[in-house]
Amino acid sequence: MLINTLKSLFPMAVPGIDYVLQDDGEDAYIKTWNLSASQPTAAQLSAGASAAASAAAQKNQIAMVSAACASALTAGFSSSALGSPRNYPSQDTDQRNLLNAVTASQGQASTWNTARWCANNVAWSLASHTAAQVQQVNADWLVFRVAAQQKYASLVTEINSATSVAAVQAINWSDKSKATNEAHHRAGFFIYAKTH
Repeated sequence: MLINTLKSLFPMAVPGIDYVLQDDGEDAYIKTWNLSASQPTAAQLSAGASAAASAAAQKNQIAMVSAACASALTAGFSSSALGSPRNYPSQDTDQRNLLNAVTASQGQASTWNTARWCANNVAWSLASHTAAQVQQVNADWLVFRVAAQQKYASLVTEINSATSVAAVQAINWSDKSKATNEAHHRAGFFIYAKTH
């Protein structure tokens, strides 16, 4: 713990050269101090240890929030492009397929259509979408994606502003839609994602 605190307080210092630590079976302590800066006091080391613990907690919590955001982004989204809410998959391949469909739909006649995977809360199927409908699905995906990214950015700001390890660890994704998506997975609504 002391080594991490010193690395945090003196990031350019080289352990073993600029300072030497010793542990006689109780707690580690600074045996030799070779830096031009004053050796830190016990109070400074305690404050540094607290800051280092907060920084480590922030890094871990941001990684957890990032993973939760990535999971939310690939758990699917809802669009009413076909007139009623339907679930659409959003794994990486699904995102590329949607982008390709939207690109192909540009400037097409009103009779143009393409099939898109979606679920009507009962079963997955390839449903026909007009150019306007596939563009609406993409617009709904964009709203969903940007909302998740904004939530992530907001949580990162909260995490970086938290002043204790406990406060940092209390900040998490906790997404109602994730629970809904997990329930859909258990009910078989997202079975398609495992077979394509």
